[in-house]
Amino acid sequence: MKTSLLEQKMQLQGISKQDMAKHLNLSEKRFSEKLSGSCVWNTWEVMRICMLLNLESVEEKTKIFLLNSSQ
Repeated sequence: MKTSLLEQKMQLQGISKQDMAKHLNLSEKRFSEKLSGSCVWNTWEVMRICMLLNLESVEEKTKIFLLNSSQ
């Protein structure tokens, strides 16, 4: 299974899927659905993820949040 850019960033920061789901007030199942691209992220979740992972580059944010949603 291919690791997404978001998962790679989480691994670099030492944040597990369980921890990220907890920070976003999501169940692990729902977080996995969003991570796989079968559900879209809402604005609050995107802002929270960017803050937790220190994402500043527009290119990075685009690759993580916009490219997956168009697939």
